[in-house]
Amino acid sequence: MAFLHDPRREPAINAPASVLVLIAILLLAHAARVFSPPATSNEILNFLALVPAAYTDARATLMDKLVPPLGHMFAHASWLHVGFNSVWLLAFGPAAARRYGALGFYIFFALCGLAGAAGFVFWNWGQYDGAIGASGAISGVMAASFRMLPGPGESRGQQPLAPLLSPPILGFAVVWLVLNVATAYLKLGTFGTVETVAWEAHMGGFLAGLLLAGPFDRIFGAARA
Repeated sequence: MAFLHDPRREPAINAPASVLVLIAILLLAHAARVFSPPATSNEILNFLALVPAAYTDARATLMDKLVPPLGHMFAHASWLHVGFNSVWLLAFGPAAARRYGALGFYIFFALCGLAGAAGFVFWNWGQYDGAIGASGAISGVMAASFRMLPGPGESRGQQPLAPLLSPPILGFAVVWLVLNVATAYLKLGTFGTVETVAWEAHMGGFLAGLLLAGPFDRIFGAARA
């Protein structure tokens, strides 16, 4: 009976392999840390956490400065934290991954994460509160996916990017800023003794995503499905 099985049905998880691999890396990195001996787990967390004071403290080593801007994205405070980021990435990552291809997607993710790290360090200059988590990078991926939404009569993957200063994009940016600032003042979104990536990192990554979507479209646009 053909109606019991339709081969044209979409799979339950319709995401490019590059997105699923990145999610697997985030989950495996967290598992490796939490299942390590407590002392080792704490050392990993302290080594990867993004601490703004590392750039003003004379005792900080070169590794303290160079590793966390990327490394903090692969450390999470709890399964809830990494799970939330994984779902978020699964929701917004496919659009950028399909449009830019695997290599472009990974570079884009990393650059948005670095921009988020820069935003956090700049806003909290000299502070010792650390930040961990991939949400700054994912905020950038989300911003790019907003610019990729098809307009009336357009097919997904074929439409040009929405203009940076178009009302929908500006509206998304304002809503995202308000949500993040409100979250910060209400003390929401903390998952452990080390603070997760804060609203400053979210906005840094989001802004980078909006700005980098255009250049990446020109460089990696040929990878579109």
